[in-house]
Amino acid sequence: MPEQSGPARRALSWLAPRLRANWILAPLALLYVWSFPYFEGLNNPNELVRLYMTISIVDDGSYDIDPVCRRYTWVNDRSVVGDRAYSSKAPGASFAGVPVYLLVKAVSRLAHVDVSRRTLVWLLRITTCVLPSLVFLCLFRRFLASMGYSGFATDLVFAGFALGTPAFTYVHQFAGHVPSALTLFAAYMILTAARGGGGWSLGRGVAFGFRL
Repeated sequence: MPEQSGPARRALSWLAPRLRANWILAPLALLYVWSFPYFEGLNNPNELVRLYMTISIVDDGSYDIDPVCRRYTWVNDRSVVGDRAYSSKAPGASFAGVPVYLLVKAVSRLAHVDVSRRTLVWLLRITTCVLPSLVFLCLFRRFLASMGYSGFATDLVFAGFALGTPAFTYVHQFAGHVPSALTLFAAYMILTAARGGGGWSLGRGVAFGFRL
């Protein structure tokens, strides 16, 4: 028994924080993915104008969202120039949605099904906001632990950010708020990790580039 206590103790000390992290991450991931606040009648311009720009780029090769408005419904938060209308939002989220919409179109053609606006919004939220946020949360928790905080303090700050800040609200919108904030803090985490060394320059550049 004494010979086994050392390895067993080391194995338990290695496993315990990983189990705790998974117990925290699993319900958070379920909550992030399962939640889908969507009200058709609200016609939310904050994300629909971004969606319309994505559709316009793919379907029409244009930034003019008027044809998409005629296809679905009128939306606010747009800038009218002459007889054309454009999204008045920063274009990052719309550009990020282009490959997702391309894939959705290809799959819908193969399956011979129509994809509703509601489904498009959900898919774009998941791929451009929810999943990147979950990846960030994993890295964020590791970052907190690396700063020397106790397990309780790490979990408290981690859960507080994930559930008690506007990040939880905006992660459920197809918008640029959350990706912008996460890439900014990711750049800070990389800078902190690289402090005292010359590495991570590519990571810093990528994170700050996505932030802009």
